[in-house]
Amino acid sequence: MRYAKPLGKLFYTGSKALLDDLLRQTLHTDKAPAHQHNEYPILLMHGFMGYKSLSLFNRQFFDYFNGAKQVLQQLGYSVYAYEVSPLDPLQDRVIEWSRHVDRALKDSGAEKLHIIAHSQGAIDARVLAADTDNRCQTPHHGEIGGMGYGDKIASITSIAGPHLGTPLAEHTESKETRALITDLIDFIAMANAAQPLQVRKALDTLSRDYMVTTFNPSIQVPDMIPCYTVAANPLSEQQTSFLFDKTWQHISDIAEFDGGGANDGFVPVSSAFFEGQATALRNSNKLQWQPLGQVTTDHIGSVGLTGAGTDDPFSHIPMLVGLCQNIDTCYTQNLSLALQTDGKWRRHQHSATGSHALERSVELALQNGSKTPA
Repeated sequence: MRYAKPLGKLFYTGSKALLDDLLRQTLHTDKAPAHQHNEYPILLMHGFMGYKSLSLFNRQFFDYFNGAKQVLQQLGYSVYAYEVSPLDPLQDRVIEWSRHVDRALKDSGAEKLHIIAHSQGAIDARVLAADTDNRCQTPHHGEIGGMGYGDKIASITSIAGPHLGTPLAEHTESKETRALITDLIDFIAMANAAQPLQVRKALDTLSRDYMVTTFNPSIQVPDMIPCYTVAANPLSEQQTSFLFDKTWQHISDIAEFDGGGANDGFVPVSSAFFEGQATALRNSNKLQWQPLGQVTTDHIGSVGLTGAGTDDPFSHIPMLVGLCQNIDTCYTQNLSLALQTDGKWRRHQHSATGSHALERSVELALQNGSKTPA
């Protein structure tokens, strides 16, 4: 595997002036107090690279959503982020998440929470929300079943979730493809201090065949929970990080009908949006999943974990702020939001005389902020 590309945008810290500017731009009224942000708290759920934060010599470098939790809290949102064992069997992970949900609800005093989940975390969120009679077999770890937490979840927002699987989880006879997948497995294993076999077994639950024919027909998010999806799609190799430049090209070369096409280096856009062939949608309450848009970065760049190439235009902080506003009834009662490919949002204000565009999208790219740890 090549490690030539720089890690890039690893650290985000925001000055008070930047936060004040973001608050002024994003609130629909200057009179809305911070405590009105979202009736329910927000839980951030991580994916394969599962950690709450990375530290070295007792110094914290960055967290999984790379500063977003801190920015959102300073903007008035109640945000929780926990860590589960990312390569444990799916049911074990979801049981861990259920305990964290209970902990967040007890701490906040709320009846429900919103979930914003990245990658595999979106699949965990679906099992968490599903009724207990929703059950199916897994490739290696027996039966899984819904946790019945639907009445505790106000919404689910999925970022780059592999809802229709990923071609990288498929077993193949191609030596070149096997080498690509082996490199990725080795990297994930190293990042999680795990054995490659653990990663391989975890990936098997994200194969297209398993997700489409077994998981999706069996595990259903209750209809009363609104669900939103965001996809990532770098437009060139220069917009991908070293980890995904080859896998991005590999998936791009696969026909969309066969589960490939536009992708983020790990998850095809159609899979992240939860759309595609009719067979994938049979017995699935697909209509409740609303695509919000796609952003031009790779799979882990979508939550700011690594900078892509120098041509990467994306900033994850404004995207996550907008995702919180999308589920914020205080914010959206007079506004509609449209996600742009760079992670910023275009806001349209509704008035008695009609709608007009507020030609001001969030400008929190933080290029002027510090890129060193706080």
